[in-house]
Formats: sequence, C-alpha cells, structure tokens
Amino acid sequence: MSRATVRRDLLLLSLLAGTVFFFDLGGADLFDDDEPKNAGCAAEMYARGDWLVPTFNGELRLHKPILLYWFMLTSYHMFGVTEFAARFFSAFFAVGTVLLTYDIGRRLFDRSAGLWSAVALATSPMFVVVARAANPDSVLIFPITLAFWAYLRLILRQNGGVLPDGQTLKTGDPSDSQDAWKQLIPRGWTMLLPYSAMAVAVLAKGPIGFVMPCGVLGLFIYLRSLGPQTTSTESSFWSAVLSTIQHYIRPVQLVRVALAMRPDLLILALLVIASPWYIAVGIATEGEWLAGFLGRHNVGRFLKPMEGHGGSPLYYVVAIIAGTFPWSVLPFPIAWQVARDFKAGDRSRTSHTLVLCWVGVFVVFFTLARTKLPNYVLPCYPAVALVIGRFFSIWLTEATSLPVWTRRAASVILVTAGVGMAVVLPIVAVYVLPGQEYLGLIGLIPIASGIVFYRLSEAGRFNTAKQSFAVSCVVFVTAIFWLAAPGVSRQQISRRFVEQIAADRADLPPITVFAFWRPNLVFYSRGLVPGFDSSEALDEYLAENHTARILVRSTDLERIDREITDRYRVTDRTQGFLRQDDVLLLEPANDLSEQELRLATLPAASGLH
Repeated sequence: MSRATVRRDLLLLSLLAGTVFFFDLGGADLFDDDEPKNAGCAAEMYARGDWLVPTFNGELRLHKPILLYWFMLTSYHMFGVTEFAARFFSAFFAVGTVLLTYDIGRRLFDRSAGLWSAVALATSPMFVVVARAANPDSVLIFPITLAFWAYLRLILRQNGGVLPDGQTLKTGDPSDSQDAWKQLIPRGWTMLLPYSAMAVAVLAKGPIGFVMPCGVLGLFIYLRSLGPQTTSTESSFWSAVLSTIQHYIRPVQLVRVALAMRPDLLILALLVIASPWYIAVGIATEGEWLAGFLGRHNVGRFLKPMEGHGGSPLYYVVAIIAGTFPWSVLPFPIAWQVARDFKAGDRSRTSHTLVLCWVGVFVVFFTLARTKLPNYVLPCYPAVALVIGRFFSIWLTEATSLPVWTRRAASVILVTAGVGMAVVLPIVAVYVLPGQEYLGLIGLIPIASGIVFYRLSEAGRFNTAKQSFAVSCVVFVTAIFWLAAPGVSRQQISRRFVEQIAADRADLPPITVFAFWRPNLVFYSRGLVPGFDSSEALDEYLAENHTARILVRSTDLERIDREITDRYRVTDRTQGFLRQDDVLLLEPANDLSEQELRLATLPAASGLH
C-alpha cells in the first residue's frame, strides 16, 4: 500500500471523526455527575494557578490522577473556562485513537479492515459519548491504544513487515522453533516505547494504565509461545481435559515470558514519567490523596460494589453490544467469523489472538471486579472495532461463506430496534424528559437503514449496502449527540438556577443545598456550594451567610426548621432532572425587591407546614 493512500485514508478519517466529535462540542451543558466534577476540579486549579493538587468544591478530589486536569488547564488557558474547553482534549485524543485503530487494523489484516474498524469506532455511541465528554476515558484510551500500536510497529519492523506467529522461525523449520516466541518481543531498549505510553496512561487513571496493557501483551506472547496443542483421538474426555490444562498452565514458561518482556524498562518508564507527580501530590497532601485513590478508588472498587454499581457476569458483554450498536447488529455471525479465521490456521490467527487478548483481558478483569460501569472496558473498544471491522470488510464477499439469512437478520434487527426507539423514547420522555418527545424520531434512522440495506443486498449490491449502513451509523450518532444531547442537557436544573440567582446582581450570592447534591452548581456558579443534611448545620451556615440562597427538594422542605423558612421566600420551583421531585429555590426575604416579594411565595404555601 502506498504512503499516499495511507495519508488519504488518515485525512478522510480525521475529517469524519473530527466532525462527529467536535461539531457543537460545547452546545450541551455539562452532564451531572462526572462532567462538572472533572471540569470544576480543573476550574478550581485554574483559578488558584495550581497544577499539582486536584480539588473540587474545596475538597481533595481523590477519584482520578492529574493528566485530565493538566489537559483541561491547558484548554482553559486557550479557550477560557467553558464546556467546549473542558471537552476539547477528549475529542482530540478520540480522533487520535480512531487513526491508531485504522493503522493497527491495516497492519494486522488489510486496508479494508482498517477503514471499517476506524469508522465503526468513530460512530459507536459509547465511544462517541466519551469523545464528547469532560471525562478521563478518552485521555486513557489513547495512550493504551498507542502502546499497542507502538508494540505492533516494533514487532513488524524487526520481522521484515510480517507479524510472526511465535511458533516458527523465519526459516520455517519447526524443529528449530523452541524460542520462536521471542520474535514477538521488541529487541533491546525499544520496549521502552510502549511502556512509556503505558506510564502516561498511569497518569490518566492509575495502575490500570500499565497493569491491563501488560496483561494483554503478556497473555498474547504466552499463548503464542505454547505452540499447538497435540491431542490423541483415542484419549478419554478427562485425559483430554488434563492435557489441555497441562498445555495452557505452564508456570515456568509464564515466568520466562514475563522476564523477556523487560520489566526493568517498565519500571524505568513508570519512575521517569508517572512517579514524579504521584510523589509530589503525596507529599503535598501528606499521603491523603494516595491513600484515597489507590486504596478506596482502586482496591475498594475491585473488592466491593461502590455507589450502587454492580452487575451480572454478562454485564460487559451486554454493555459492549449496546455501546457499539448498530455495528453489533450481528454478534453471533461476527463471533462465527472470528472462529472461522482461527480454523484457517494461517498467520491471521496471530492477529486475532492479539485482538482477542486485548478484549478478553479487559472484559474478564472488570467482570471479576465488584464495581461495574460501562466505561471501565472502553480501552478495549478499539479491539472490538477491529473485530467488527474485520467482519464487515469480508462480509457479503466471496471471502466469506456466511449464509444469506445474516443480511436479512441484520435488516430485521435494525428495523425492530428502530420501531422500539420510536415507540419507547417518547413514552419515557413524557415521564422524565418533558418536552423531549421528539427523541422518538431517532428511531426512524435504523428503520430506514434496515429497509435500504435489505433492498440493496437483495439486489446483489453488497458493497453499496454496507456503505449505506456505515452512512446510517454516522447519521445515527449525529442525531443523538448533535440534536438530542443539547435539548436533554437543558432539562438539568443547575445552570438555570445559577443564572436566575445571578440575574441583575453584580456579585453572585452564596448558594447552598439541603439534602441533595448537583455538581453542576459548583461549575456554573464558579464558587463553593456547601451541602447540609441537618437543619442545625444549615442554620449555623446561614448565620454567617445572610444572603445565601437555598436549593431544596419539595419533599425535604419539612426537614428545615420553621425559624429558617420564616425568613425565606420560594422564588422558583422546577421539576428535577430525570426525577419527579420538584426543586425549590429559597431566597432571603430581606434581600428581595418589592416586585420579587410580590412574585414569591411563603415556604408554607409549598407544603412545608
């Protein structure tokens, strides 16, 4: 493949991904809870000129390391403290991940697989979510993908552009292949390159940044080092099971592979790139940040469900299928194609082994973890896209023998899913997103896609059918994130309340919340928002902050003492986002104008007493 072709592909993919990720990036308000916590943390650091210690709402933020905040600080200096600035580098690195996925795909398989993989990743809804969000996921996914890309480039370069199978030497003589697996390990100091990318990932999300990629590469090299399993057709079932166990569980070989992967270079990369900040923040916070992040938010999340985020063993299988829809429309034929490629016995088996190790290590590890969230396995989405891209590159061609029902099933599933969206989304919107009933129109996209795909494929225009499907995926995510997201975000209450409190005032008075919490209040007020669960604590705060405004749910009004509410008036009442409970704004009566007092109501009129 010529370099001009590669450059053209990269340019087109950059335009596609850049359009999907960047267009109207700041159009939607930040979504509670994580986005404003991250963006607000960086805003506080920006305000005090601090590039070391992350805090949110005046408290130490223990959830994530520093890398995301460094990029947000840089973006704030470039664009100001806005939603666009908070999300800028998420979109930027997501584009980079799409381009890396293309290059990995074309090197492991071919150009067509690389293109399909990149397009699938760029239009998978879950990946687009993190590409357009002020969260650390995109900043983590990129260096992990970069580590795998660097590893693959090194292996191909030292083996003449061919990915070795790890079981035969270049001579092809199987009798001299005992150490052929060492061809899968970059020579000398070059392994420092992927390890450096992993060290950057450690700054993005902690130890997971090197533990998981090392696990993927280690498992891949180990499996290829074992060679083919030899079994006797005359052996019993239990003999075959024992033989399989003995073949795959070889502790000595595992140690040999681990040592050959140069852990000394990994330690060097971690010491030089990641450890300086961890040491500095540990000193600055007297160990509090390290104990909270490494203990509670790493070990703690693995050992027990936190914040109600548990799930079944199939949680991530379902999450990945949903997160890559409509590309995952045919999960079983995709799995069948992977198995078929393995049976072919050629060097593509090595490529599939690497990709499946990439997916499997992340899915198995986080399935074992007690706390489960869909974004935990996002670093394996490029690998999932590679599996999907490989399938679509050969589906409906002479290179595959998938039966005709697969294309008809795809059409039926698309239409069925679209009908479900068209019916369910407006009904759900009536109850939790009033005014957003138009979201049901999004269901028309998969309906149209299924019909067009069916007609084209039945007419034998298979390439056109697949291209129309890809276009429909672009339109689908466009409708979700360009049209739906801004309107849905406006249903949140925080920005509206802050703007109302700030109206016609030179300085924003203090804001406090009682018995509930919205992180967006901190970001949009650009100040501290204390929260209280007892009327006594609230009274103590108000004694020192006479002009403070109180936000409280209508169901919690009766928990506030009458002595407090007698001094306040209800000036606004809004239905909570995705909740039926109304949120009330209480403002001190002696701080309101005569017109505002006439429009306000007594708390008792809201059902307090």
